[in-house]
Amino acid sequence: MDTVQLKQDVFEFTRKLRLKEYFGSCEDITVEDEQTSEDQDSKYQTKGNSTFIPPAGQDTVLDFNIKAIAHEFFYFQAQVEH
Repeated sequence: MDTVQLKQDVFEFTRKLRLKEYFGSCEDITVEDEQTSEDQDSKYQTKGNSTFIPPAGQDTVLDFNIKAIAHEFFYFQAQVEH
């Protein structure tokens, strides 16, 4: 198993989780907001590849789960290598 690729995959997965939480936590949307939201969505979809990583500490449950995911993958990897 390629450790570098595993680390990259875990990083990309957890980054997507953070992005979804950061940009996708709009529960109180009104009808007027939906139109604005659709316009903004199309703006973000046409944007090139971004390297933005939302900061940790905004959602403690998400932070805990990301740490747990990373720990499990890397603990498993260490067990396989030995």
